[in-house]
Amino acid sequence: MGFRQWFFKVLDKGSDEQNPDEFVEIALVRASAGPMIVESLRQEGFEATGQESFDNVTAATTYYRVMVPRRESEHASAKLIDLM
Repeated sequence: MGFRQWFFKVLDKGSDEQNPDEFVEIALVRASAGPMIVESLRQEGFEATGQESFDNVTAATTYYRVMVPRRESEHASAKLIDLM
């Protein structure tokens, strides 16, 4: 086995299974609206959370990442469209 084959074998050891409890981003919204959107999703029964996103170009917090567990992401995305 050559180095290249060994290297690709090491890279392929990752699991295809996705953790349903892992938080994934479903939207990137303005920082001013982010907390309200997260709270609206929580009131609908989702385990939503948010995270400020820092913009290096403007050196300011301008966006907010709306995140939910992977198992809820499809339904939360649909609900998010209704909320906006």
